[in-house]
Amino acid sequence: LGVLYLDGRGVERNAEQARSWFLRAAQKNHPEAQYNLGHMSLSGMAVEKDMDAALEWWRRSAEGGYAQAQFNYGRALYLGIRGEPDMVAGLVLIRRAATNGDARAQQFLDENKAEVAAVDDRPPVLDSVSPLAISGADPTDNTVSTEKRHTDDRVISQIKETTLAETETPVSRRAPQ
Repeated sequence: LGVLYLDGRGVERNAEQARSWFLRAAQKNHPEAQYNLGHMSLSGMAVEKDMDAALEWWRRSAEGGYAQAQFNYGRALYLGIRGEPDMVAGLVLIRRAATNGDARAQQFLDENKAEVAAVDDRPPVLDSVSPLAISGADPTDNTVSTEKRHTDDRVISQIKETTLAETETPVSRRAPQ
């Protein structure tokens, strides 16, 4: 129902109603709804613009296996949008998104082959260990840590927000495939 209200399909377009329906579904761990809430938070649609909320919704959606959220959240980790970049954890999610069919993730990997290879070739030292390993989780398990491991950094978020916003499209706005 959230998508119908967001697009105005069969009902009057209403972002507040869309958000309400997305919240209901997200509370029941629906990854597509969580992804859409992330996009709405990023763009300030029916809610105050909030990069932190967007990233948190995408993290939850990524944990639920939603490929677009895996790319968005993985890219945010890779770029260090919340603090220091975590290229290792970011690449895990970006690769998972590509495996799950996200074309943007595959394009990112293709366009950044040299940089990705350099990250893969780095020797494992404490400074480059992913939050998964620090949290005690098995880093080969390829799951996302449920704890936030990055500090808030509004300045970086605001600078990079534009970059992310250019590639984010809510589910309802994608062209049919």
